[in-house]
Amino acid sequence: MHTDNTNTASSPAIELSDLQFSWSSGGGPLLDIPRLTLARGERVFLYGPSGSGKTSLLNLLAGVSLPQKGQVQLLGQNLSSLSDRQRDRFRARHIGVVFQQFNLIPYLSVQDNIELAAHFARLEQKRPELHRRTRELLAALGLSAELAGRPASQLSMGQQQRVAVARALITRPEILLADEPSSALDTDTRNAFMQLLLAQAEASDCTLVFVSHDRSLAKHFDRQLHMRELTPSPVAGEVA
Repeated sequence: MHTDNTNTASSPAIELSDLQFSWSSGGGPLLDIPRLTLARGERVFLYGPSGSGKTSLLNLLAGVSLPQKGQVQLLGQNLSSLSDRQRDRFRARHIGVVFQQFNLIPYLSVQDNIELAAHFARLEQKRPELHRRTRELLAALGLSAELAGRPASQLSMGQQQRVAVARALITRPEILLADEPSSALDTDTRNAFMQLLLAQAEASDCTLVFVSHDRSLAKHFDRQLHMRELTPSPVAGEVA
């Protein structure tokens, strides 16, 4: 039976050991990471060119993919020891993900898009409390309360982006993964968004892994990692 030891506060947020991952069995590993440890509360900027395996690594951290070799441990939990259903539950409860394309459901309201994440996590939260948390996040991200009832399809790109962040944070995750969420924004809007994202990550006291090919964003983070520091043998042609 699975034992959730995520309450072991002394364990790192993320710990990879002897990890190898490839999309095909014929070629060499796309990712070959001897060891990587991220402490709880760290804010890490992960960068590298297309093909270096950035998104593949995020998929491993989210438990969407599993390595062929080695371990991915999050909050003290080895993801490979969980069933598919258990990994889905673990992700819903402990990991927030901000996708590059945001992945909002266009016909649902802003509020429903955000609170759907809490539903999947099966949080024992009364509806008024959940609504209050949603409104707090919207306000913190600079969105008016009136937007809560508006369909996601009626939002601007910048508004969708902030709603996607609110959805990722609604469950108060210990780990937040962001896959180039600022790539569609102009410079001024991007810098403002980064300040908001980092402020919310700090307020939620979560570990942030932000993936991008844009080195200009590195200034917002205390720690920067290039993919080639992690894996010595990326496969040419792999889209990250």
